[in-house]
Amino acid sequence: MRFSAYPINYVNKLTLCLFIDRYMPYQQPHVKMFPVAGVHMLSHETSCGQSRCKVRLTGLTRDHSGGAYRCEVSSDAPAFRLASETHNVTVAALPKVNPVIIGLQDSYQLGDTLAVECRSSAGDPIPELNWYINDVKVTKKTQNNN
Repeated sequence: MRFSAYPINYVNKLTLCLFIDRYMPYQQPHVKMFPVAGVHMLSHETSCGQSRCKVRLTGLTRDHSGGAYRCEVSSDAPAFRLASETHNVTVAALPKVNPVIIGLQDSYQLGDTLAVECRSSAGDPIPELNWYINDVKVTKKTQNNN
């Protein structure tokens, strides 16, 4: 049996398979690691054997670490059978603090103008800010109807 674990990066709609780790029982050494740009594997917490292959990655980034991860099992000659499973992984950096509302008063008079601002800290992907009034999302259509 041969185990491989690697992310699949998509570049210009072409699939580029990048190996991180491979276990080969009939070859020496049994385990071979392949460096992948932007993917940092903790080698002391990575192990492959005849029945499993475990990898631990650190320092994940959206550009290099997100995408389709596949574990592949194949047999050697003469059969060369192959089985695999793929899971999509999304790497996101949430804002470090909750959004802040600036300029909102506790009460207003009929006919007043309300001008407030909602601010968020940085995130990746960029956070999308929306206003809700009584659990109804405010849209341009909502604004024009009032």
